[in-house]
Amino acid sequence: MPLYVLLGALQILRVLSGAVLVRAAPAVAVSPGSAVLFSAGLAAVLCDRHGLTRRTRLNPTGSAAARA
Repeated sequence: MPLYVLLGALQILRVLSGAVLVRAAPAVAVSPGSAVLFSAGLAAVLCDRHGLTRRTRLNPTGSAAARA
């Protein structure tokens, strides 16, 4: 559930920050807020999908084991 809340908040911020544009090249305009928020959302989804949001540690054999 917290991932859905984060993605919803990022979507609102992305819409609000869409009015600011920076010229990266003569024919290219980039919204810095949108680029940062997209990266943050992608990182959140990938970390959740990979399981990095859970507390894990490596045991001596090299495999991940959940902390108690």
